[in-house]
Amino acid sequence: EWLMSYAVGLNLAEPGFARATVAPHVDWRLHSCAATMDTAAGTYAASWECVDETHLRVCVTVPSDGEAEVTLPLATEEAYEELGGHVLAVGTYEVTYETTRPLRRVPSVDWTVAQLLDDPAVANAARPFVDGFDFCMSTADQSKTLRELQAEGLGQNVKMTDGQLEACDAALRALSD
Repeated sequence: EWLMSYAVGLNLAEPGFARATVAPHVDWRLHSCAATMDTAAGTYAASWECVDETHLRVCVTVPSDGEAEVTLPLATEEAYEELGGHVLAVGTYEVTYETTRPLRRVPSVDWTVAQLLDDPAVANAARPFVDGFDFCMSTADQSKTLRELQAEGLGQNVKMTDGQLEACDAALRALSD
């Protein structure tokens, strides 16, 4: 059920099975995901595929008695136009589009501290290189990158040399999806 409702994002939107939503949660590590849902209105289908690091293919099939509201991840309005809109009637639709940011996450010292702290594995990789990483980052600091903070001196209790910054960056980049 997680695969269909979360990863593919295929869910019923209202009783009677006449309307579904398709709102995929794309994860580069999965590369692609597909699901079908048999309903009284017919079979809904949705899939996505990471074509490369910046292009995504999304396919949606809407049965004869249904419609689907689609949310394309990391898409511009142009991608919706190519798909046929935000709400799709009966038919099969496919769009391949350039995403608004890379699908593959590559952590680095150019991520904000908030982004680093949001992922436990990434935060753990940074800790050995930044003395006081967890204790001395104010809320304002969390909107800055480690590179910016290192250039500013990181505050009175947090120290990071140029060598530590580069070693930290290498350790973070090794965690890429």
